[in-house]
Amino acid sequence: MLKFPAVPTQYNGLRVVRTDDSPLGGGRCLRSLPQSKFLLRIQVRRQQQEALAAGCGNCGKGLSLQLGDRGSAFAQEILQNIRRKWNKSEIRKLPIYFHKEGQQFQYAWDGRAFFLEPVETLDPKVAGAVSIREFYQLSTRKILRTLRRTFVPEQVRPHYISYMKWKFLHRVLSSILQVQCTQAMLQAIGIGARRALPAAAGLNWVLKDGLGRLGRFAYSGALGSTFDSNLKRVRFSTSVLFSLSLGLEILTPYFPGYFLFLATVANVGKSIALAAYLATSSAIHKSFAIGDNLADIAAKGQVQTVVADNLGLALSCALSNVMRFHRLETLLLLVIFPILSGLDLFAIYHELQAVHLQTLNKVRLEIIVDIWFRKKRVPPPEEVSRLEGLQFLQIPGQQSKSMALRIGELNPSGCKPDEVLDVFRSQSQQAYALFRDANGPKAFFHQPGILLWLKEGFSPKDIITAALQVEYLRTMASSGNYISWTDNPENVELVNLFNGQSLAKGQSSENLQERWKILIARSRQQAVEEVEFVLTAMEESGWQTKHILLAPSERHTYRTDLVEN
Repeated sequence: MLKFPAVPTQYNGLRVVRTDDSPLGGGRCLRSLPQSKFLLRIQVRRQQQEALAAGCGNCGKGLSLQLGDRGSAFAQEILQNIRRKWNKSEIRKLPIYFHKEGQQFQYAWDGRAFFLEPVETLDPKVAGAVSIREFYQLSTRKILRTLRRTFVPEQVRPHYISYMKWKFLHRVLSSILQVQCTQAMLQAIGIGARRALPAAAGLNWVLKDGLGRLGRFAYSGALGSTFDSNLKRVRFSTSVLFSLSLGLEILTPYFPGYFLFLATVANVGKSIALAAYLATSSAIHKSFAIGDNLADIAAKGQVQTVVADNLGLALSCALSNVMRFHRLETLLLLVIFPILSGLDLFAIYHELQAVHLQTLNKVRLEIIVDIWFRKKRVPPPEEVSRLEGLQFLQIPGQQSKSMALRIGELNPSGCKPDEVLDVFRSQSQQAYALFRDANGPKAFFHQPGILLWLKEGFSPKDIITAALQVEYLRTMASSGNYISWTDNPENVELVNLFNGQSLAKGQSSENLQERWKILIARSRQQAVEEVEFVLTAMEESGWQTKHILLAPSERHTYRTDLVEN
């Protein structure tokens, strides 16, 4: 037998009715409670009334309700909630909060026990039923919390939401394109195998998959070590390759006799793009992690991918049904494909823009040093990501700056042994050497500039010092900045020589070499004086300065036994 407390007469939110045939006795009892407080319905036999009974407000006598064993625990919990709702003024909320599954709770004391009170609970002074607007807001917040727990990891950086949004759009569009391309290839097999056995179509399909895997194997083995140093460029360039491969698959129905060739080339491109996607995903996930929750981020990414792919599949099926009844079905596919591919690449570009890598490579380091020279501050990863996005679309080797920096080994063609040895001797006390880079390894894309050749045993600090030194050299070469030294005709000739122009009459390479050594020494001194301030500012801005990502060609070092003159 459970005793229910008497209803306080001052509580106006309860609706009291008279029930003469109440099996609980005559007088006044509660038929229902407001929605904002609590509502419990207990189904009993026909002769019993469906109600939540409480004591009569007039006589104050306690009423009892007999329940089975299964309902006792539940009724006890309901009773505690009713008491708390009726005695809000007696509840003491403690300044202790608890986060559980995306919702915030607050500890409270009702005079008997501790319990958790949701922070979003309505104001206890407000009586009556919950309005439709309040109910909608509470339900919406609950749904959003559930979706966030499903799709978003718990500990990620704020820009993860932007990345997830663009990634979801990319996956939906990519799924639509892949379904349409698969349908086109199946149609091509049917056209090309009209007079052949069905086994011929199966053989073509198996061959194009097998050759595609071989292409993926060759690409990953040969160029896998270059992914880390230029992650965004690799990811976007392989996405373009993926779109072009889908375009080849779209063409297979129009050239059924070349199905195996077109499908194989397309599958090789798709396999290369898949290899790059899988290889770069871990680095992208790491950039969002606040703690060591990479597995959680990867799992949520799989959930997002499954939902986006299924949504794209449904949209593609609907699109196929629409085009099936159109007389220009084949031409419509050729029109829709470039539009969807363009939107897909647009989403991928913004997806990569939302990735803020904290690691340093050559491009990001040059952006940081350039802003440091102009504004005397180190930009955060978010700002560098926006500026880097304008550069990862460029062809490797093409730079807008004069005196472009290249990291790698010296190309001996066109160099004089005495000048090379002189440069090594003058810079033997540092962990790198700077050369005038007139002949790069790739002549077609190469621009004259400055070559940074790293010495064995170099450190990340040495690379940052070299980047500062190169920026000082560029500043000296610009009149009106830091040091205006172009008033000297010899200095002008040195700048022209850097830009690939020939020497003027009366100018010798020996004189310019001496001027070069003086500038190297002066810029080196200024870079060394400033590198510690730059390192401190970079660490405060969230950059990882313990390691700098270099491409395989940039990791070629030298060793020398020469002594400085």
